[in-house]
Amino acid sequence: MTATGRVLNDISVVRGTAKSWNFAVKTKTGSAVDLTGATVYFTAREKYESKTAIIKKTSTVATEIEITSETEGLGNLNFVPGDTKDRGIGKYVYDMWVKLASGKPYAVIKKASLEIEWNVTVITD
Repeated sequence: MTATGRVLNDISVVRGTAKSWNFAVKTKTGSAVDLTGATVYFTAREKYESKTAIIKKTSTVATEIEITSETEGLGNLNFVPGDTKDRGIGKYVYDMWVKLASGKPYAVIKKASLEIEWNVTVITD
């Protein structure tokens, strides 16, 4: 995933599996956004107008969103099997935001789709 404020970044994961996506937070001109002291947020919902999130992640929990290079604006969004194992197959919506150390909110991905793909075997342990 290459994330900017202007690019749609549709992602997919097989239901009940782990998956990671790399992202790069950049300005409109392509410069890296310094994530020193920033917090990254990921929220997925059934549809944009839904009030309840089905998946929420933040960089305050490094296993959810890991900032791998603060000065280069790089990180990883990490899914674990429990994030999707009880979800229906289909497309959901998500966005990703950063709250910079200054307090300024910054849209990394304004809106995109998360597809939970079909699997036959579901491992429950």
